[in-house]
Amino acid sequence: MTHRFMSLLVFCAFFSSIAVAQRADLAGIKICIDPGHGGNNAANDRHLIPDPGTDFWESESNFQKALLLKALLEAKGATVLLTRNTNTYPTDAEPSLATRVAFANANNVNWFHSIHSNATGLASNTSINYTLMLVREEIVPGGSSVYGPGTGKPEKQGAWDISLIIGPYIKEKLRTQRTSQYLDWTFYGGTNGGFTLGVLRGLSMPGQLSEGSMHDYYPETRRLMNNSYRKMEAYAIRDAFLSYFGVPADSPCIVAGIISEIGTGKLIDAARVRLLPENLIYTGDQYRNGFYMFDGIQPGPHTIRFETPGYRPDSAQIMLTAGETRFLDRQLEFISSPMVVTSTPGRSETEFSAAGQIQITFSKIMDTLSVRNAFTLIPAVRGNLLWSNGLMTVTFKTDSVVLPFNTSFVLRVEGTARSMGGFFIDGNGDGIPGDAFQLSFTTKPADVWHPILTSAFTPNGSLFVSPSSMINFTYDEPLDPASVNTSNIVIQEVGGPILPRTFEYQESNGRGGFNIYPQGGLGPGKSYRIRISGVTDLSGNAIPASNPLWSFSVAPSSGQITTIENFGSSVASWWQPATNASTVGVDSATFEPDSAVTLKLFGSGGPSAKLKYTWRTSAPDWLLRVSLRNPELNQTYWSARGTALQLYVYGDGSGNFFRFEIEDSVEVFPEGRPENREVGPWTKIDWVGWKLVSWDFKEENSGSWTGSGKLEGTLRFSGFQLKYDPLAGSRSGTVYVDQLQLSKGSDTVGARPPGSIALSFSMSQNYPNPFNAGTRIDYVLEERVDVSLRVYDILGRQIRELVSSPQSRGGYQVYWDGKNDQGDVASSGVYLYQLRTGAHVSTRKMVFVK
Repeated sequence: MTHRFMSLLVFCAFFSSIAVAQRADLAGIKICIDPGHGGNNAANDRHLIPDPGTDFWESESNFQKALLLKALLEAKGATVLLTRNTNTYPTDAEPSLATRVAFANANNVNWFHSIHSNATGLASNTSINYTLMLVREEIVPGGSSVYGPGTGKPEKQGAWDISLIIGPYIKEKLRTQRTSQYLDWTFYGGTNGGFTLGVLRGLSMPGQLSEGSMHDYYPETRRLMNNSYRKMEAYAIRDAFLSYFGVPADSPCIVAGIISEIGTGKLIDAARVRLLPENLIYTGDQYRNGFYMFDGIQPGPHTIRFETPGYRPDSAQIMLTAGETRFLDRQLEFISSPMVVTSTPGRSETEFSAAGQIQITFSKIMDTLSVRNAFTLIPAVRGNLLWSNGLMTVTFKTDSVVLPFNTSFVLRVEGTARSMGGFFIDGNGDGIPGDAFQLSFTTKPADVWHPILTSAFTPNGSLFVSPSSMINFTYDEPLDPASVNTSNIVIQEVGGPILPRTFEYQESNGRGGFNIYPQGGLGPGKSYRIRISGVTDLSGNAIPASNPLWSFSVAPSSGQITTIENFGSSVASWWQPATNASTVGVDSATFEPDSAVTLKLFGSGGPSAKLKYTWRTSAPDWLLRVSLRNPELNQTYWSARGTALQLYVYGDGSGNFFRFEIEDSVEVFPEGRPENREVGPWTKIDWVGWKLVSWDFKEENSGSWTGSGKLEGTLRFSGFQLKYDPLAGSRSGTVYVDQLQLSKGSDTVGARPPGSIALSFSMSQNYPNPFNAGTRIDYVLEERVDVSLRVYDILGRQIRELVSSPQSRGGYQVYWDGKNDQGDVASSGVYLYQLRTGAHVSTRKMVFVK
């Protein structure tokens, strides 16, 4: 025991001296380098194919880095051992993790370093590339060496300290996005099933593991196939050891970079780069990485010449300082004349939409001024040239919404237009630069306006009559049925979930409408919002995202519903409207059962009744009366107070009018008489599809016909009527009716009742999410209200107060930069953001990733 204690004192004293004292080199220091994995063994290696014919094995990449690092460290006087010296499956020894640890211990090395690259585990990694350092965590006395628990401290402080140097050095040399450092037990779960790294478990000396970059990020995968790029990581680790042990840094420099093609961004294979005055030449590989590197370069002035065959030569003058790593990326221009790759419209197009986009895409980055001077459109139209696609695509944007209709144009780009590198266009594709590009086209009329709402089931912000009311929206033109879907139409309970829903789309008289059927129906006393955006007309014009949200509340109770007529399979009890003595101005009219259009609100739906009509437009007056043969046989009677007469009407968007007809004072005149026939107000049929039409008797809104216009006694239903609108109505049409009913005791007022709580806001999901630099939170207020918007962590602790003030009605955007109230950047993780406005609260989650 005493002997071991004394050995430990000597060991600690040794590292204290070598870590603090200035040294000339690494002589006397023995380092064990562990190339992670081994043997190209698919069972436990990491194998990727970024491109056909390219096989990346992490074991091979790690092994080559280790060989390069070994040479660099030995050049500085260190003694270096590798845990494996081959990488050929199955002959490679491929030592176990415990064997690697035992090897380092048996050879009494001073330090241990395991080289790896990392992976996200995602099905496709298109953006993530960072450096990670892992150090063994100290285990509490009596804990498991594998499963902990840990103390939250490194087992050996030296490993932690040198990792703080290695991580940033690798980030600098490989230009990864960031570097992170963790204790292994904590990193791999901590109290939630954490474990320690086997390759660091049981080491007698300080040791750490580096994950230099993400090998499942394909641009990085391709670079990791290049040994010069691997050497950059080896330099980073070597320089970290030099820094930690106080050895002066190297004075030779490194020049490196990535070469790509202007315009396309394609990384150039076999790139040729010359370094002067040394006249060193680097020829790149064929792995689509565009990487080049010179090392061991003396400080001072240098010229870098880019001489890749087929590309315009380029050069740069640089001044290197001692020990500098200089990155010099370059985009080269392919030696060729620019050509027109695509154009809209095409040559000689005869039916180009007047709302279409005139656009030309060139094969190279263009000199925009030369194109502007060479561009003409005849006949002339005022507009501007707008560039995109890295100055390869030019769009002519007219000052007017559309081009003139039915007009022939000639578009011409003269041969004086040239690329950024000075190559004149080959306009006709004959291989000779300097000739013009020309096309002719003829415009046709275009629809450029999105659908406009003409009818809604209830006013925005109103109280809906009943949970069984129909949700219908109708627009001024036919819609694309495919766009009437759950992505573009959302109904959500305020403060609750988005409702599952189906739709029924229909067209009539040049209009398009749809019904929304929430699964499970609407809840009495609840409030809802509907968002409609992205629904398009047949020309693709979409209802914009700025379209207002439609809000409504459902009455607390639908009252008592009494069915008067469900129309079944027969309408024998009804007069045919064309033979009704009160019908005038009609050429034809029929009323009959129909199974083609059914009311789906109450299940699969039975037959409805179809009213098909044609007006005689030359008549002086028009009325179509559909009435019961014997209203006195109807056993449903009511008084006006607290009741409403309702009928589901499938509208045809005709612009004609509908109203109810009833008989009054039937307790006095049970047989009925014309003087007691009263009618409701006219309702314009401006919707397409099903809608609940209601006559609320507690409103003073009776119409004028043969009666007095006042409801004075006991009432009963007698029929309904249609009227032609000679100014805007359709001459003919078809409507369907179903489920004639009486609602008693319901709250049928269309406006928000006194004392009800206003729907004061809506809040969207933050964007982007997840995010790293910052994110935007959008919300809409319906009225002026005190607003509080705060960010909390998952434990409920406030991180940032974004808003705390009264705000007026309207839309707002708030940006969170990822910082807390103290101005410090918050940790990565899940956060909650909560909007409060008076009695209303909305909370959503967001993910911050640094």
